[in-house]
Amino acid sequence: MIDPEALAGCAIYNERIETLIVTMISEPGARLPGYRRYALAEEAKRDGAEIASALYAHLEALAQQNA
Repeated sequence: MIDPEALAGCAIYNERIETLIVTMISEPGARLPGYRRYALAEEAKRDGAEIASALYAHLEALAQQNA
């Protein structure tokens, strides 16, 4: 575990980490853990998600049973 207080203090450490991340994501093709997952989640919220027609029919049948 990294102790920011032992290095430069929390504020300076957080500022340096933020600078590092901003620099990394500005590079073409750069990937950070979770970055793609969050982008896909936002896309799904905006555009919806596709599911197979068989799954949709199954969900519809379950909904009718519980209505």
